[in-house]
Order: sequence, then C-alpha cells, then structure tokens
Amino acid sequence: MKNRLSRYYCQYSGIVIGFGLVFTFLFGVRSYSVWQQWVPSGSALLVTLFTATLFSYVTYRLLSALNLRLFRRIGGMTSSCSR
Repeated sequence: MKNRLSRYYCQYSGIVIGFGLVFTFLFGVRSYSVWQQWVPSGSALLVTLFTATLFSYVTYRLLSALNLRLFRRIGGMTSSCSR
C-alpha cells in the first residue's frame, strides 16, 4: 500500500507543482491594475511581470519544500522516484 501511494504521489506531484506555478503566475499578472494605479503605465507591465515571477518563485520553493517533506514521510521514494 505504501509503495503504491509513493508511486502515485511521485507521478502526480510534478503535475500539481506545475498547475500551482501556472495559477500563481496568472495571479501575479492580475496585479497589473494595482500597479497601473501606482506607477506609470509603461513600467507597470514590467513591475507586473516581476511580481508574477516573484510569486511563482516563492510558490515553487514552498511547493518543493512541501513535496520533499511528504516524500520523506511516505518513504520508499528511492525505489519509485528519480529524485
């Protein structure tokens, strides 16, 4: 049972991290209207892209830490994952 859970988690954790990054980046892009109020419109796009990239980076680090913690907790990752 634990081996099967480890294998499924190994397969789907990358997909979950990918969706999390995409949605976080899109959330950062939605901050354009906020930045447009505070900075000139030419640089608002650059600040928006920087914000989206920063949000994505922080989300990646958090999801990777959670992923590693769950791998350790499930165990058996060396036999089923390439990490």
